[in-house]
Amino acid sequence: MRGSWPTLAGVALAWALLPGGANADETKVDMMAEVVHASSQGSTLDPPQLEKMKNELAQKGLRFSSLKRLSQKKIAVHTAKPEEIGLPDGRKATLSLIQLKDDAATVKVTVAQRNKPQPLLETTYRLARDKSTYIHCGAYTNGELFLVLSPP
Repeated sequence: MRGSWPTLAGVALAWALLPGGANADETKVDMMAEVVHASSQGSTLDPPQLEKMKNELAQKGLRFSSLKRLSQKKIAVHTAKPEEIGLPDGRKATLSLIQLKDDAATVKVTVAQRNKPQPLLETTYRLARDKSTYIHCGAYTNGELFLVLSPP
């Protein structure tokens, strides 16, 4: 499946570090993490705010008619301690802060693969102002899973 998503790694649309999201003396950054199921079955947008994600993915050639948020939580990503996000199929996505510089965070993202020791994805994203980052996490229930990182 990974071979059919080469452009998605470049989708790293970035997000903002809002004032107060990280202090100069802290090595963490706050963000919202959502797990979204996207599919071509039906026309559900739950919640309706996922219309923006649907349109941005379509601009990259990824067309889905239905998007549904499965989970959402505010997280703090640290340099010293990785943050784990549970996926509905039992896998985990792990985020680690690499660097805070010039109002942007560089975050390493690792997405586990089912029943295999090597990860499905292990890459670094530079997250900048006022955007969301859509990270493909593999196939799931007649569709695809995405981890969405956004400003808090």
